[in-house]
This record gives sequence, structure tokens and C-alpha cells, in this order.
Amino acid sequence: MTTMNSCARSSMPPQAGWVSVGVKGLVVERACKVMIAALAAMLLLSACASQEIDQPVAQMTRAESAIQSAIQAGAREDAPMELQNAQTHFRQAREANADENYSQALQFAEKAQADADLAQAKARTAAAYETVAELEEGIQVLQQEIERGANF
Repeated sequence: MTTMNSCARSSMPPQAGWVSVGVKGLVVERACKVMIAALAAMLLLSACASQEIDQPVAQMTRAESAIQSAIQAGAREDAPMELQNAQTHFRQAREANADENYSQALQFAEKAQADADLAQAKARTAAAYETVAELEEGIQVLQQEIERGANF
């Protein structure tokens, strides 16, 4: 028994340029279109996923330098929590970098630098407050000497 195509069942002849296909042909055609769309989507996703992140050498260097600057500014005494956070994030960045997880290494290095910058800012602020306190004490001493000199 032969399968009649949809155009043969119709009382109208197929139009010029049309290929008469059976129901099976329509299913195959639709499946091909779905497969082509899926293949295109997979290619697009693989292209996006294949954008590799390079080893974050510059960011790691900046983070390490920021930690050293924070230590020199006195963060061990004046911002120990922020300095500890910076050092922890930097250690995590090194570990991720060693595992070739460069995206995570970059994120941890950026966090380390931000924490180190905060630690340095707090240390410098504390040093500035100490300087202000010393200056105020010096001004008070000078005012007392001026008052004594005026009493002579």
C-alpha cells in the first residue's frame, strides 16, 4: 500500500515551485529545523563558554602590593580585621590561580585589594587622628606658655 501525499489527496494541483511532501516529510523537515536551531544554540553557548579568562597576574600583583602598603601604613595595629580579610582573600586567589580557576582568582584578588585599601585607609586615618591629638597638645602647651609670659 503506497502512502498518498497531502497534495495528491487534494483536488487542487500543487502550486508551481512547491514540492509535495507527505506527512512523514513534514515531520522530518520540522525535526531538521529543530536540530539546526539546537546546533546553532550549542555553537553560540560554546563560543561564549570558550572565552577563557587569562591568568590575573596584574590583579594579583596589585593586591599583594596593596597588602604591603597597608602593613606599612600600620594596618596590623589600626585595622587588623581588614588586613586579615585582605590576606585571606589573597590566599584564596593564589589557590584558585594554582587550580587554574582564573575567574575565581580574579574575584578573590579584587576582594583582597579592596580589603587592603580599606585597611590602609583606616590605618592612615588613625595616624592622622594621632597627629591631630599631638598638635592639639602642642597648641595647648604653647597657649600655657603665652599666658605665663603675659603674667610676668
